[in-house]
Amino acid sequence: MSKIKLDDRIENAVNAFFETQPEPGSLAVNYSAHDELMASDEPAFSEKFGKWSTILRELLLFGPGTLSLYWVTLVLIFFYPTLGLPLPGLLMLAMTAFITYAGAGDIRRVKNLAVPATVIICAAAVSAVRSIFPVPEILSPYFSWAIYIFPVALIAAKLVQMWLKDKY
Repeated sequence: MSKIKLDDRIENAVNAFFETQPEPGSLAVNYSAHDELMASDEPAFSEKFGKWSTILRELLLFGPGTLSLYWVTLVLIFFYPTLGLPLPGLLMLAMTAFITYAGAGDIRRVKNLAVPATVIICAAAVSAVRSIFPVPEILSPYFSWAIYIFPVALIAAKLVQMWLKDKY
């Protein structure tokens, strides 16, 4: 009889590993005391870093990128009749558009290209208004008063950025 009991025990042990599935929750590790110790009201480092990275990205990329994109677009439009579209100017335009695009948010989202497009449209509107309303020769380069329109371009770009963040 002891041999039968021994065989049953061996069979039960083998079945436990190979034939039957363990009960759900029987192998679950319980960390109840550990979870209570680890629960904290203080935000994690990644949450703090996410907030600061957004602020730094906007200060170091979005602001200077928008300003340089605005001025590069104005310079290319202003000197187009005499120089055409030189390759270095187009490279500067592409670089500043990418800086603005990277500062606007996630670079994996193509919809954020609307932000640099908004700045380019604002600069093109300034040059269109300047061509419609000629100014005296002293103020011929419209760069003297175009700086006053830059906050409009910055606000429009920021509004488009916020709209894209809320919409998608």
